[in-house]
Amino acid sequence: MQYQFPAKLADLKIAVIYDRVNSRGGAEQILKQIKKLLPQAELVTSVYDPVGAPWAKSWSVNAVVNNSFLASKHRWLGWLMPWIFESVELEKYDLVISVTSEAAKGVITKPEQLHLCYLLTPTRYLWSHRNFYLQQIPNFIRWLAMRIFKYLQTWDYLLAQRPDKIIAISNLVARRCLVHYDRQSDKVIYPPLVSLPASQEPRYKPTQPFFFTWGRLVAYKRFDLLIKAACQGKFNLVIAGDGPLAGRLRQLANQLDPQGRLIKFVGWIDQASLAWYLQNAQAAVFPQVEDFGLVVLEAMAQGCPVIVNKSSGAAEIARPNLDGLFFEDQKTVTIRQIMSLASQVRWHKLDIKRQASQYAEVAWQKQFIKFVESEWQKHRKGMR
Repeated sequence: MQYQFPAKLADLKIAVIYDRVNSRGGAEQILKQIKKLLPQAELVTSVYDPVGAPWAKSWSVNAVVNNSFLASKHRWLGWLMPWIFESVELEKYDLVISVTSEAAKGVITKPEQLHLCYLLTPTRYLWSHRNFYLQQIPNFIRWLAMRIFKYLQTWDYLLAQRPDKIIAISNLVARRCLVHYDRQSDKVIYPPLVSLPASQEPRYKPTQPFFFTWGRLVAYKRFDLLIKAACQGKFNLVIAGDGPLAGRLRQLANQLDPQGRLIKFVGWIDQASLAWYLQNAQAAVFPQVEDFGLVVLEAMAQGCPVIVNKSSGAAEIARPNLDGLFFEDQKTVTIRQIMSLASQVRWHKLDIKRQASQYAEVAWQKQFIKFVESEWQKHRKGMR
């Protein structure tokens, strides 16, 4: 079932602004839902790689940098992103919706245009995860990186003042918005739960009880802690996904589990395989502090208990001891202990599914549309 967008908004020219279109992840699920609601909308972005982002084929994509090589090396362009989005031409659009965790919120619009920002989080490497990212930079150039980060923080703060209204994806993001941008979010709308297809057995089928995790293999998600915890506790762990840290994480797993008996990397998997893993895992484990964490909601929808960081936005919708277990510090010993405890609990899978079902995509569509329509009417009245 799909909620229909109000007819009075159907004739609007709409641009959806996204930071970059070159990979797969939770935010792309949000864009897919927006596309269902706004089929006439065009997707505007900084860099576009159709190979890395096959989900975008249904969109009309307008990219500032339409180069597959640069799209895969977008980190080189990070310091240019504010300027790139300021250069985007948006005159032909009535409504601009930015979906962003970086610089897309900084597009320049005119007074007659309405700019709504669906804020995934204030730019991670500049604010909430700044120190963590700096620690990944070699000492001999860290001083330069700190200067650049300081400069970009000033710019990022200014960009965040441009949207007319801000929707946060969680209360955690709303708090960050207030702390870092001095802006009160106008609304909190949790991302939509998208149903997975019927499960199918994956190529790799564990023969022993196992824990599961998946996502982009990037530094802040702390898969390294999870690998260490699994090896110390002798837990079987399946890791799905890919990303820039894939090689380093595989190397770590080989060092701690040289026989390959505990840790298994399965790469990107299809949605049917994902459903199978979630239906059969002891629990899905997420050591990172996530802005929200659609993956947590997807796991719960399959009846899979979750192990989540208490500081994550997903902890706002999962019930402790009913839908899973929470932990407070990112330490190997803590994660190992919580995994051991989760394996001993008898979970009620149907109850976990019911908790997740209230965040289904139709409920999200209604909230999103109601907010957009209300703000558009207010905006048009204000322009008279």
